[in-house]
Amino acid sequence: MNLKKYEKQLLNSLDKFLEKGTMIVKYYGVQDPHGDHINDFVYFCFSKATKSLKSIILLIRNDLHEDAMSIVRTIYENYIYAKYCLQFPQSINNFVVYPLGKDAGVYFRPSRGKLLDRDGQQIIDYVELTVSEMAKQIGEGLIHTKVYNYLSDFTHPNFVLIDAFVENGMFTINKDSYKYDVLIYSLYCYFKLTEVVMILEDYEEVALTRWLPWLISKTKKQLIEIVNTEIANIEHDILHTSDKDEMKHYEEVITYYSDLIKNIIGPNQ
Repeated sequence: MNLKKYEKQLLNSLDKFLEKGTMIVKYYGVQDPHGDHINDFVYFCFSKATKSLKSIILLIRNDLHEDAMSIVRTIYENYIYAKYCLQFPQSINNFVVYPLGKDAGVYFRPSRGKLLDRDGQQIIDYVELTVSEMAKQIGEGLIHTKVYNYLSDFTHPNFVLIDAFVENGMFTINKDSYKYDVLIYSLYCYFKLTEVVMILEDYEEVALTRWLPWLISKTKKQLIEIVNTEIANIEHDILHTSDKDEMKHYEEVITYYSDLIKNIIGPNQ
């Protein structure tokens, strides 16, 4: 992506999200004394993601974009978990009680999808879901697979990324790659999680009641403009190729970008 003109805008938006997210954690991230595990779990996801965003910004400013991309997946996963928990509150034991019980030795997991208590009795309501299964149930299935697979490329030694570590026939750790990808995907994942956590509160601070919704709206417009620009570039490239495989690839990318725009806009807008 040739997005140099957007670079400062996107990085500034990340800084603003970190500022607002830090405020949410500081003023509203109070552990519920009455044991509302749903509230606590969502704030756990948001606090974890906000700390990850802080790390991402530091890595971006030090040109460590591939490492930052691997952390973006953490934010995305926290978004999926938090939204799933709110949509299916009956699942909260699977995210809080049972993990703590397993860690304390109260419950035992003999195999995937099965949990036993100390007496060997199976916990019937224990459900073990993958991120992809949860994403499908919360309506992310259309776009999830491609987003998640792409982010996962950066967490594993996937050889498709070799170009980021080779220059002039030599391996290097100084090549500047994926700068715009990390800016775009970190904003995409974090604003979606922020929308989820906003469901929990009626904020009092003007910085949150007025400026946070404005920031989310602005970010959506930024991302949609960028993706539409890329679609236009690809459509131009299609006109100048006769290679069927290349044309098929271009069409698949356009479909992905179109689905991404629909996801950014959201179902209620």
